[in-house]
Amino acid sequence: MDLDVLNRKLQSLDLESVQQIEIEEYDRRQVVTSIQRQLEAGTRGDGEPMKPYADVTVRIKRQTGGYISPSGRIALKDQGDFYAGMVATPRRGYLETGSTDRKAAELVGRYGTAVLALTEENHVQIHNDARPRIVDRVERQLGLK
Repeated sequence: MDLDVLNRKLQSLDLESVQQIEIEEYDRRQVVTSIQRQLEAGTRGDGEPMKPYADVTVRIKRQTGGYISPSGRIALKDQGDFYAGMVATPRRGYLETGSTDRKAAELVGRYGTAVLALTEENHVQIHNDARPRIVDRVERQLGLK
């Protein structure tokens, strides 16, 4: 491939298309698992802590065998439906996260959209894990592979 051809291909590769490749190459299962672990650790995607369980809630959960997060903070895992329904779906320009649980809108309304977001640290980790796949796709798109 001569330099003029390579130059034209590089110019045709706009930031939006590279961002879309990045979104599509993220491991969606890893995104969901990371969000679940954040919540179990008592942290929202914006880094803010979830509220601690009320004492009465802890007593009830102990009596009924309900889930109490190791952090002692609300984890949104009581019955497991919110976690089981978590999904990450590539869209044009972003990765949409959500849950198919019928209570998802209520929980997000109560605790904020950050309960379904990645922390900066987890976002960087997922991006770094996806980097080889992203580079491979960009190289193929440029005809370098």
